[in-house]
Amino acid sequence: MALAAYLASWGGGALFVAVLALWAAAQRCLDHLLGRPGLYLVRAVVPAAAVALALLAPFAAVVPRATLHAAALVGLGTAPAVLEGLSRLAVRARLPRPLFPVAAAALAAAGGLALRLAWPGAAVLAAEQIARFGSSHLARTVAEARPLLSGSAAFAWLEVWGQYRTALALGIAGLALLLWRSVRERARPGQTLVAVWTLAMIGATLSQNRFGYYLDVNLALMVGFLCSTVLGAGGVPAARGRWWTRRWVRIAVASALAAAALLPTLRPVLDVARMQRAPGPEWRAALGWLREETPEPLGDPGAYLARYGRPTEEHAYRYPPDAYGVLAWWDYGYWIVRLGRRIPTANPTQAGAGTAARFFTATDEESALAVLDGTGARYVIANAELGLWPTMDGGAFGLFEQLTVWAGQPLERYFEVYWEPDGAGGALQPSAFFYPDFYRAMAIRMLLGGGEAVLATSASWAISWDERTGPEGEPVKVVVEAWPFPDAQQAQAFLDARPAGERWRLAGRDPRFPCVPVPPLERLERVFPTGELAPGLPAVAVFELAQPSS
Repeated sequence: MALAAYLASWGGGALFVAVLALWAAAQRCLDHLLGRPGLYLVRAVVPAAAVALALLAPFAAVVPRATLHAAALVGLGTAPAVLEGLSRLAVRARLPRPLFPVAAAALAAAGGLALRLAWPGAAVLAAEQIARFGSSHLARTVAEARPLLSGSAAFAWLEVWGQYRTALALGIAGLALLLWRSVRERARPGQTLVAVWTLAMIGATLSQNRFGYYLDVNLALMVGFLCSTVLGAGGVPAARGRWWTRRWVRIAVASALAAAALLPTLRPVLDVARMQRAPGPEWRAALGWLREETPEPLGDPGAYLARYGRPTEEHAYRYPPDAYGVLAWWDYGYWIVRLGRRIPTANPTQAGAGTAARFFTATDEESALAVLDGTGARYVIANAELGLWPTMDGGAFGLFEQLTVWAGQPLERYFEVYWEPDGAGGALQPSAFFYPDFYRAMAIRMLLGGGEAVLATSASWAISWDERTGPEGEPVKVVVEAWPFPDAQQAQAFLDARPAGERWRLAGRDPRFPCVPVPPLERLERVFPTGELAPGLPAVAVFELAQPSS
């Protein structure tokens, strides 16, 4: 019953069912290798899976991912029975015991093929969930979908330390102790279950760090097991009389281990508790305006709270003729639904992310409007995070690089990092140079000038460069000459006069000041400006699509 309740309340619950199935298979293989009967697995697992499936069946129409959960429960209930039959056949055929796991793996592959033939819908869902453990260039733009050890080695381990502190090392020590004890005690089912569960969560977190909230439970269990083992060391017959088995020593060591796991995490826990992840006042004001001052997209204010049946291919939901959407980056889709009560064209499932990225990175209004027309959006929300802006510490913040990835555009079209001699000893330092297409991109045009024309005033640079080898052996561009000009026209005239074959480009040093004139937007009007992060840079801005003049 608990398993059914868990699956009914959590769409990702099939992961835990998969862990149970993996444990059942691993335990049966170990039992066979040790010459033990495994009928107890059938008696325990099959009824549990059957009861959970029976309890879920009446609610299949409303339970998220009910088909996937049903397939997972069928697999969980089938695996022990099939492996028990395979074990008995192997014994009768006198198959060498070490070959049994190979036969079980072959049987699992055959079961996957059978699922694809007999239940293709469930097979597709299962394949989609398995694919989530992979990593693509798009997934790496989503913080929670990145592998735990992504990036350079130093940065990756710094990320691990930031998330887990000492708990990870102590948890792995506890897992090693559990595996050692499991070997000594001939693979007791409870020990095997916890070990398989923990190893599965470590693997999942390595593939995508979003699974870290599952791993946290396992690390807590492993650290607790480590401390419990230390406290119970006095009861080991072979260790009696040793100084380290004295009660006060065991209590001191266990307390030190617990403190080592807990104390380093207190500061991060408090920082997270204080962190403001809700929409800020600028977003609340913009979405409140959107809700109160724009037409109801479905014609009826009560449509937001109405109950709807689940759409199917035969009975898809039909929007009213006047329905419209709101285009914004996918991070803010649920805010638009909840606070603005409007229909976003992209949401945090990353649905629509590519379309939104193509709009925001388009460098001419005609191309951007072609993308916008395809979404049915009437309003666009641009916020400061969509750009790439300098910070006080010399860094930068913004999502523009992610936009280029989702839009399928090369980052080098908009800006590049060059190495440039500093003014003191001539040591090379990285410097970002922004190309004209960066300032022409819709996200930047909507933020810098609010859709109005922006002139290039003393922000145009002509730079020449040479290709060299960087500090880590990678090819880099090194600035040879950099000349400022009062406007883009003079800079371009200078570039046109350079001899053929020389490497020169027009660029800007500051993303806030265009190196080329930016024309005004013709059909997108800024209708809700809000508070500013800096002069001319709105925190959140709402634009309305004007109908073309006849």
